[in-house]
Amino acid sequence: MQQWILTAFPDADIRLSIVWIEMLPTDSFEAAQRMAARMIEPRVRHYFDPRTTHRAGMAFADGIIREGQGPAWDVYLFYDREAAWSDGPPLPVEWCHQLSGEHRADPSRYAGGIVGEKLHEAMHELTSTSCMH
Repeated sequence: MQQWILTAFPDADIRLSIVWIEMLPTDSFEAAQRMAARMIEPRVRHYFDPRTTHRAGMAFADGIIREGQGPAWDVYLFYDREAAWSDGPPLPVEWCHQLSGEHRADPSRYAGGIVGEKLHEAMHELTSTSCMH
């Protein structure tokens, strides 16, 4: 994230929200804090979504993850400057994921081991059309 978006686009007028979603036993609040400490940047906000609620993960799953498949994680969503959250998250203008298996999410959006390149491509395209903030 840091290399492909923040460093590559140092002057981009963007806001980046990172939601650390507790999915694996090692995904603790403390681990999220350690990772967040590595990415201190004024354009970034960090959040933690605990296993007990998966509130953000379930909200983002709507429309992205196939019905009944649980919370979304390892999903990268891009919104334009007009996007507003109401009853749930708005539809992203661009997105990709690392959820393997065609039953989880749109296979055409799968970034697998090249997620960094996909994020960079999306940032380049979106910032060149000036829809990001």
